[in-house]
Amino acid sequence: MLFIFEKKSWNWSFVFYLFATYVVYQILGNFWARYAHLINHRNIHDEYFTVVLSNGQPTFLSTILSFVLPVIIDPVFEETLDRGYFMNTFFPKSKYYLDVILSGLIFGLSHLILFHRDPISLLYYSLIGFFFALVYRSTDNLRLTILCHSFLTFSIMQNLSGFLFTIISIIIFLDSGRQRKSV
Repeated sequence: MLFIFEKKSWNWSFVFYLFATYVVYQILGNFWARYAHLINHRNIHDEYFTVVLSNGQPTFLSTILSFVLPVIIDPVFEETLDRGYFMNTFFPKSKYYLDVILSGLIFGLSHLILFHRDPISLLYYSLIGFFFALVYRSTDNLRLTILCHSFLTFSIMQNLSGFLFTIISIIIFLDSGRQRKSV
């Protein structure tokens, strides 16, 4: 009747996964705190929205586009290209993870070319690209990778990175557990 009182064993892989996620978050957070002052934080598209759409003044349309493009459109485009195309075309399922390395580096280089032009940003975005590539490789689910990318971009925009990074990790873990049961 009341299932909350049933004795259940610990899911140790879930506990380990949350701990590993916390460690990765701390490493990226410390990296960001130490080197954030070296990064040029201006995005190219932010300037164009305010100038082209509104003669230099923010409008409703420029505000909506500054949310829709980075949180919805960019993750779909980047994940389809970086993970969907490059990981499945070059070195698919390489035992040395060459597909993950290539995909992460292309992700970092695309951000270096289009947004931030410094080597610290290249390293930072390449690490994020490696993370997304590992998510895609472990789950074979491009929609999940797009969702993770959208959550991460939204959390960076809203300065909620710790909270949403944990949510992303839980979503990935639950999805991978669901896939194992269905196989």
